[in-house]
Amino acid sequence: LPAIEAALEPFEPRPHWGKLFDFEGVDVSDRFERFPGFKRLAHLYDPTGKFSNRFLRRIGVHA
Repeated sequence: LPAIEAALEPFEPRPHWGKLFDFEGVDVSDRFERFPGFKRLAHLYDPTGKFSNRFLRRIGVHA
């Protein structure tokens, strides 16, 4: 997976949220222009991270 992502990097791909990908949080933030708004809403409606999961923590939505 990392080799495929590296080969596609020149095209600045946006990962599908329901598929496997190896991008880190900073990369996801760079690819989705509305990601900061999503993070704000996640913290507004789930301030304690009750409904968070490993994926959301990995991409930086919750600590």
